[in-house]
Amino acid sequence: MAVNTLSKTQVYTIVNEIYKQATGQQDIRAVDTGSFIAMGTTLLATGLDTVSNSISQVLSRTIVDVPMYNRKLRGLKADSSRWGNMVRRISIMEKASGPMETDHREPLTDGQSVDQQTINKPKAIQVNWYGQNVYEQSVTIYRDQLDVAFSSEAEFAQFISGVYRDLRNKVEKIHEEEARATLANMIGAKVRSDGANVFYLFDLYYAETGVSLTSATYKDPDKYPDFCRWAFGFINTISDLMEEYSNKFHINLDAGDVIDFTPKSKQKLYLFSPEINQISARIYSTTFSPEFIKYVDFEKVNYWQNINDPKKIIVKPSYQRPSDGRAVVETQSITVDNIFGVLFNEDACGFTTVNDWAAPAPFNSKGGYQNIFYHFTNRPMCNCFKAFCVFLLDSATTYSVSSTATHATVTVTADGKSITPGTDTIAQGSRVVVTASAEDTYDLTTFTVNGTAVISPYEFYPSGNVTIVATGTK
Repeated sequence: MAVNTLSKTQVYTIVNEIYKQATGQQDIRAVDTGSFIAMGTTLLATGLDTVSNSISQVLSRTIVDVPMYNRKLRGLKADSSRWGNMVRRISIMEKASGPMETDHREPLTDGQSVDQQTINKPKAIQVNWYGQNVYEQSVTIYRDQLDVAFSSEAEFAQFISGVYRDLRNKVEKIHEEEARATLANMIGAKVRSDGANVFYLFDLYYAETGVSLTSATYKDPDKYPDFCRWAFGFINTISDLMEEYSNKFHINLDAGDVIDFTPKSKQKLYLFSPEINQISARIYSTTFSPEFIKYVDFEKVNYWQNINDPKKIIVKPSYQRPSDGRAVVETQSITVDNIFGVLFNEDACGFTTVNDWAAPAPFNSKGGYQNIFYHFTNRPMCNCFKAFCVFLLDSATTYSVSSTATHATVTVTADGKSITPGTDTIAQGSRVVVTASAEDTYDLTTFTVNGTAVISPYEFYPSGNVTIVATGTK
C-alpha cells in the first residue's frame, strides 16, 4: 500500500531488493522505503469535518494520542501554605542578642547591686514578597458537530479526554518554565549580588592541584576523571557546610550578619544533565555517589534556559541588595555560561500556584458549543537571604580598578577585602563597596562608576573595566 493514499501498490520488487541487500546478494544502495512504510500524516486524503477543519471524517478505528507530560524541576513548586497570597519572612540577625556577656554571679561587690533589666533588643530582618503572574487557557467543546469524526461514544469520549490531557500538558509546561525562569533569575541574582557563593570550579581546582583547566581542555581523558571526582567532593563539602549554623552561602546585610543553616532534608541539588551523562559513561567509579543524592532533592537539568544553548542563561534578574535588603531589578542583562549546577535551600527560590480553578461558560445554543476556561496564578519568589550556591565549569573574569578623588579619600573593598586601585583586580560578581571620607569641610556628593552616578550606598557588581570617581563640594 502506497503511503498516504488509499490506492494499492505492488511492492514485491522492493521486498526482493531489501532481501538481497540483507543477505549480501546485492551491495547496499538506496531503497524507496517511502512507498513501503506506512507513515503517519497530519491530514488524511479524505474530507475534513466542517468545524475544526483538522479531524478527518470516520474511516475506521481512531487512536487519540496525547501522552501525559510530567514537568521538570518539580521540586521548585511550593504549596500555598508556604507561599500564599503574600509572604512575610522574618529572619533573626546574628546581632539579635549580641555576643556572650560577662557572668555577673561573681565577683559580687558589697554595697552594689546587679542590674538585671539591661535592655538588649532583638534585631530581625523582615522580607516581604508581592506580585503574581496570572494565566488563562480555554477550550471549545462542540455538542454534535464532531459526531462525523468518531464511530462511537467511546471514541468521542477518548477525544474529549485527549483534549483535556493536552490542556493539562500545556499547564504542566507553563509550570515547568515558571520554575526554570525562577531558577535562572536566582542564578543571575547570585552572580550580581553574592559573587562569594558563585564557585568557579576551574580556579578552585587549580588552587588545590596546580592543574590548569579550560572549557576546551577539561574533558581531556587524562584530566577529566580526576577533575570530576574532585568536583563532586567539593560539592559534597559545601553540602556538609550548609548544615552548619553560620553566615555563609547567603547574603548578609551591612547592619549585621544573617545566621542560618540548611539540613540535608531541605537541600536541593540540580546538575547539568549532559555533564552527568558524560561522567556516568566515561568514569567507571563511584564519582557520582548515590550516597550523597539520596539525602537531597536531586534532579538532572537538560538545559537552564534555552534548549539550543543549554549551559547558558541571559537574564535581567531581580535580587536583594546586600546593603539594605531592598529589592533591585537589573536594567542590563547578565550572561552566565558553563553552569554545572546549583545547590540551595528549598526556601531560596520556587513558586506556588493559587487561584487554580476551571469553569464552563454558558452553552451557546445557536452555535452548539461551549467554552471551558481554566485560570491559575503563579507566584515565583527568590530569597537571597537563604543559602544558594552556583557551580560553574569556568574561571572567573577579573577587572581592573582605578580611582580618582577630589577632596575625599576613597576606600574600595571587594567581598569584604581591601582593594588597591591600579594594583588589584576585582572578580566578576564580587560585591564592591566604596567609601569616601570628606576632608576638612568638604562633603561627598557624587560617586561615579564608569561614568554613571551611583546613589548611596556605594556598591556595584563589576562587568567591565571599573573607574571610580569621588567628588566633593565645599
